[in-house]
Amino acid sequence: MISRRIASIFANGALAAALCLGVQQPARVNAASPAQVSSLDDVRKAVAFVLAQGSFYDPQTAAQVADNWTGTAFIIDPSGLAVTNNHVVAGAAILEVYLDGEKEPRNAKVLGRSECSDLAVIDIDGEGFEYLEWFTGTLKAGLPIYAVGFPLGNPELDIEDGIISKAKANGDTRWSFVKQVIEHSAATNPGNSGGPIVTADGKVVAVHFAGFDKARQYFAIARDEALPIIKQLMREKDVDSIGINPLADILELGGQKFGGIWVQAVQSGSPADDAEIKPGDLLVEMEGKPLAENGTMREFCSIIRSRRPTDKMTIKVLRPSTGELLEGQINGRPLKVVSKVSTQTTTTTEGSQDTPSATLEIVNESGKTISGVNIVTPDATEWGKNVLSKPVAPGRSTTIEGIPAGIYDVRALDEEGNFLSAVFSVQLEGEQTWTIYPRWASWPQNAKELFKDDFTDNKNKWPLGSTDAADYTLTDGIMNILIKQDNWIAWQTYSRQLSGQFIGEVVCRADGEDAECGLGFALDNKNLIWFRVNPAKQEYSLRLAEKGQWSEDLIAPNNSVYISPSGWNRYTLGRVGKNLLLYVNGTLIDVVESNKIPRGKLIFGGSSNETTDVQVQLDDFLVFSVQ
Repeated sequence: MISRRIASIFANGALAAALCLGVQQPARVNAASPAQVSSLDDVRKAVAFVLAQGSFYDPQTAAQVADNWTGTAFIIDPSGLAVTNNHVVAGAAILEVYLDGEKEPRNAKVLGRSECSDLAVIDIDGEGFEYLEWFTGTLKAGLPIYAVGFPLGNPELDIEDGIISKAKANGDTRWSFVKQVIEHSAATNPGNSGGPIVTADGKVVAVHFAGFDKARQYFAIARDEALPIIKQLMREKDVDSIGINPLADILELGGQKFGGIWVQAVQSGSPADDAEIKPGDLLVEMEGKPLAENGTMREFCSIIRSRRPTDKMTIKVLRPSTGELLEGQINGRPLKVVSKVSTQTTTTTEGSQDTPSATLEIVNESGKTISGVNIVTPDATEWGKNVLSKPVAPGRSTTIEGIPAGIYDVRALDEEGNFLSAVFSVQLEGEQTWTIYPRWASWPQNAKELFKDDFTDNKNKWPLGSTDAADYTLTDGIMNILIKQDNWIAWQTYSRQLSGQFIGEVVCRADGEDAECGLGFALDNKNLIWFRVNPAKQEYSLRLAEKGQWSEDLIAPNNSVYISPSGWNRYTLGRVGKNLLLYVNGTLIDVVESNKIPRGKLIFGGSSNETTDVQVQLDDFLVFSVQ
């Protein structure tokens, strides 16, 4: 299978920290002396390490995932215009680049993108950059070339030699349908995406975008396809796009098979957004034609390329989370429910003795050896036996077969038996993949513990007692809050005034469908940011209150399999640079850029919904400052 060439930044803590610190922009290159690169040695001056941060819907876990990832871009104009792949920038809320010799990132924004040709043009802050020119000769098999980029999230530039092995290759993938592709032999890895394929004198022949690792085949978007599209993208025009981050797949739901295009993210203000398409939707038909029946983007892109950007296009969308089948139009009427499909994802015929099973591939990107994996049902009181036959080294993967299809909690441990990661109440069926990343990804390296209380006593003089709305007690090292009113928030306040960059953390338990844990920043009782979590529903959001009223959701209600529906969870909320970071049990689940409530006090507690007498228990409250 051709795989998307993209790498997680979680393997590089230094860059993750740089991302989160909101550092000042680097000194600018002298605008008076831009230069065209004319040698392979100088190509590095015009190639950028791309660091993206955002969230997207992951079909494998059926959940919204916050993540960091990396790719490569190359500058084509001294003003800072650069080319990369659409799949490098799609879904990114924050985009930063590192240039040769610069230790601090520059901001970049997307000017235009092409979903079907997997191209994007970004504008890097600054001017006077050295840049690459395009090769003007004939692209033919045997031409010596070099793949330039930043594989595996490593910020050290990598240059690999090879040849064009095919001047015309197949451009079908799960995330694009490129009409003109070259196949080359220069070895690449995830992270090379968007990097240039150049000649010995630094001229660009193609844009790398995919690879078939087992066969050692690598693919790039040919110059003759890329150039006309790039010219339009430079004018801030999207090409062959409706505004989604697409991934072709085939889904079994309710005993039926649906070929379609997973919507991993939706671009705000795009035709897809206007049609009310949502992340997690499966686009199954366009203009009456079924999509992705062969698992590629071919039909989707062929239809879009035969229409003008403003033309109305009839679509049919499956929303697996609800089983709703919706119809509507791109550039026309919004989606409307027309029928429902059973959300049962596996079925057995009456009298059948066959038991559906699942295969789980575990990919280790944690940086540590995985020595143990436990798979148990959610009602299990213990984690049970280790299902690994042998440890999994960093960068490796293993497959566990024959798991009876069902809902499970899954946990991974390192060599010392320490917790690495866990997911809860996940549906295992068919073939699925779980990638394990490092704990505390994007945690700033210069975070310093400022305060800690495990509530063994009340030495910090937290207010205790009863009010009309809530009771506050401290027993056996636990802070207890009994909320006596519906739709009410009750909290304790860390008295020190904070500003700039800071992080708060608390361990919390809230049992029952209407019980919620919370952590936030408060300017006062009427102006605050509140990270609310409903464990029973595995749901979270980030809310903003202004002048005593909820004014907006900075992060709309969403679900995460990293939230345990029962027992204790560790919640972390950080204001780092321009970003608000949300963690659950050490895993970064979401991020949003916001300058709301830039100073104030940390608060922690819980909330109720439609019922009263909601019990919330709290432990291990910590505060960190970020220098």
